[in-house]
Amino acid sequence: HKKEIEYIQQNMIQVNAIFAIDYDNHSELALKYTFDTNAITYLEEKIDTYTQLMPPLKGFVIPGETLSSAYCDVCRTICRRAERRIYDITLHPHQQNAAIFINRLSDFLYVLARKLTKKKKKKIVKKVLQTKKIFLPLRAVLVDFLIKLNNRMICIGR
Repeated sequence: HKKEIEYIQQNMIQVNAIFAIDYDNHSELALKYTFDTNAITYLEEKIDTYTQLMPPLKGFVIPGETLSSAYCDVCRTICRRAERRIYDITLHPHQQNAAIFINRLSDFLYVLARKLTKKKKKKIVKKVLQTKKIFLPLRAVLVDFLIKLNNRMICIGR
């Protein structure tokens, strides 16, 4: 899943840029920073693929059953918090796709956590250090995005 997470991190850099732009005063940047909808499609396809590999849910999922699924759960929680903050601001049309990406990302992280838990039950255990190397950078990018989003809201008086 390392390549998937790295792909998401690259897209999160783009999301950061899109939400950092003051579209009222720098409309020329809107042309430079647009969000590629292929990233949304990528996440949706991964969600569908992983969901088909798992049995239907019969109850609540307990977060953090394995270390790697716990990292996914933490990232998903941060992502959901960012999503709530995004919808507290008035979105510019150029920010709509980035907001959709954040929504789909939290869904992807939920499904990935379930998939990683299922792998654990099949006795496929990842090394702790490798898991940290994969998920900690994503967590850092999400936290950084949330901080920047909060600072932006403070600047506009919300």
